[in-house]
Amino acid sequence: HDLDYVIIRPSNPYGRTVENNKNQGIIDIFLKKVANNEELEIWGDGKNVRDYIYIDDLTDLIVKVIEKKIKNEIINVGTGAGSSINEILEIIKKTTGKKIKVNYLKHRNFDVKYNVLDIKKAKRLAGWKPLIGLNEGIKKIYEQNINFTD
Repeated sequence: HDLDYVIIRPSNPYGRTVENNKNQGIIDIFLKKVANNEELEIWGDGKNVRDYIYIDDLTDLIVKVIEKKIKNEIINVGTGAGSSINEILEIIKKTTGKKIKVNYLKHRNFDVKYNVLDIKKAKRLAGWKPLIGLNEGIKKIYEQNINFTD
């Protein structure tokens, strides 16, 4: 139909969603559970790697795409770097100072072991790069103390 489009493909955004009850977003869920002294459940050994992007970096790219009037592109949005679930646990433990209770469950066959996005196109087309690293992002969420209790 000759319509202009832009497809934004975010990796695993986190931040500012702790109060939701959708059970989605491992960092937000883990922070809430750790703050409430609840046990964490991890499927497999915790070595699966994902690309986690702080929500402010994601929205910054969306604004840049609109401002630059980018059209007819598919753009990956992430950090271009991966972190394992176990690495996230260590950051949360260091940030909160809390002991974390973890129950490792049987590996699920459909879980992807490694997924990190190539963000070169976002950098090239929008002049964008992520600014908030995982340590800083997790610290921001924890310090904001966004409704950690149900």
